[in-house]
Amino acid sequence: MQISGKTIVITRPEPENQHSCAFFKTLGANPIPLPMMAICPISDTQKCASIQSQFFDIDLYDFVIFVSKNAVREAIKWLDRCWPMLPEGVVWVGIGKGTTQLLQEEGIPATTNSGQTTEDLLRWSALRQLENKKVLIIRGEGGRPTLGDSLEQRGAKVNYLNLYERTSLDYSKSQLSQADSANLILITSGEGLENLQASLAKNVKMWCDKTIIAPSQRVAEMAIRHGWQSVVQAPGADDNSILQAIDCLQDI
Repeated sequence: MQISGKTIVITRPEPENQHSCAFFKTLGANPIPLPMMAICPISDTQKCASIQSQFFDIDLYDFVIFVSKNAVREAIKWLDRCWPMLPEGVVWVGIGKGTTQLLQEEGIPATTNSGQTTEDLLRWSALRQLENKKVLIIRGEGGRPTLGDSLEQRGAKVNYLNLYERTSLDYSKSQLSQADSANLILITSGEGLENLQASLAKNVKMWCDKTIIAPSQRVAEMAIRHGWQSVVQAPGADDNSILQAIDCLQDI
């Protein structure tokens, strides 16, 4: 399907939302920014003290895994304060190419495998044998336990470092109405989908006849369970993966 002339709702959080809108606009699309959550750095004094303590101990870990670009952005601030030079012996890992690339741009020699999701990362041979290995997962509060639970089953000792909170955004019926004529809905996470469902239900909106682009099989299956009639699974949540999925669609 040609994206030019199509209206696409972008639900990913800022600052990625504005980047995606700019990307699709250059292709001739009409993007509508409708973030389904806000990313807020942890500000509680006691929590920040604990975060700093964990960063000072980051050299004790064999693997440090960043779950998202937001995790990278917040972690860089702390690493700059606590580690003028990065500790040696740590394997830095990003989930997905976008997160890994951002780490590398920030001077962290991160690595990953092919794929964009937690499930893809868990298929990586480097994370199969983890007996007595120490793993730190850097993420937002309330993240999925899938990665940590799976690594613990492989023998790893897993700790979490939560650096930000995700809060759902509330939209009025008039704000949602601007997207009533949209051709495509871009969803980049399960939580974003749930927040969209809640917002639509609150405002008595029915968008299930629209085509929804999901970043993974898990989120695609969630959309189907919610009653979406046209669900397309992209190979990842980044803009190029989304575009690849759209290109495979028949015109709508």
